[in-house]
Amino acid sequence: MIRNLYQIDKHHISKVEYDNTPDDLDENVDHWLEIKVDDRQEIVPILEEHDFDELILKDFVKPSKLHNLRLSSEAMVLNLPISNSENIYVKETLTLMIRPGLLVTIVHQSNQIFTGLINSLNNNPFDLNIDLNYLVYFMVSYVLKKTANHIQKARNEVDDLSKKLDEAPEELDISDIIDVKDNVHNLSNIVEDQYIALQAIPKLRWADGVVRIDDEIGRTIKNYGFILDLTSRLEENIKGVQSHYQLLLQERSNKKLNTLTIIQAIFVPLTLLTGIYGMNFVNMPELNMVNGYFVFLIVIVIIAITELWVFWRRGWFD
Repeated sequence: MIRNLYQIDKHHISKVEYDNTPDDLDENVDHWLEIKVDDRQEIVPILEEHDFDELILKDFVKPSKLHNLRLSSEAMVLNLPISNSENIYVKETLTLMIRPGLLVTIVHQSNQIFTGLINSLNNNPFDLNIDLNYLVYFMVSYVLKKTANHIQKARNEVDDLSKKLDEAPEELDISDIIDVKDNVHNLSNIVEDQYIALQAIPKLRWADGVVRIDDEIGRTIKNYGFILDLTSRLEENIKGVQSHYQLLLQERSNKKLNTLTIIQAIFVPLTLLTGIYGMNFVNMPELNMVNGYFVFLIVIVIIAITELWVFWRRGWFD
């Protein structure tokens, strides 16, 4: 488990020492407690030190798939679906808890969702007034930025697949398309779940008015429709690639069937002739011809060549 405590001092965020004791926190300064852990059960003692109620604690330890957001008199808990850092098509959960003076985030230990976030805030050229509300807003924006990058990566995979289909379709297998299609579908689900989870944020207000979520987040989420459109277009594109590939497979099958049809058409009259002369009638004048066998061979060759010429003229070999 990795624990980092940051102090939010208006225009700067700095890391401070932390021994899990909430009494050591300066009540006049906002703090962000970042926790990275594989087994969330390990964080129970830490959260109990901060006097979280049972429902809030439950959402931290075992995020609910049905309740992305929980609001109590003392805190808000948001379970936000995000992508795994190593495989963007695998869904994980980022849990954010915000209450007066403290923001707690919990994510999988290997996830790098907030890498570079503090530097971006501290090095901004606008001398912004950083508080918990703005930090939550910045985190949401950061997640959306990461999601947009993931969509771009998925788009590149679809474009590469489409290019390969145009240039070297024989090197492509249907399993390659299905894998990319599944990946795009999984990413689309993550994006949709993010949108659903974020929808409630702009409406949140605490009864005492101490903690609120800035309207900037609401404006950011309204622009989320653009990301949803991107994922929808991605799914349509990969469906188009799959349809194109299936048409190519069908065309290959049709060419094979066309070849078999031509061969069958050539042998139909030849089979008829051999069937006729294979009958055991007594009076068959051609059987007494000295060169009858060779004449018969010449006839069937002429018939076969004539059929091939007719098929070629009619475009059967195109």
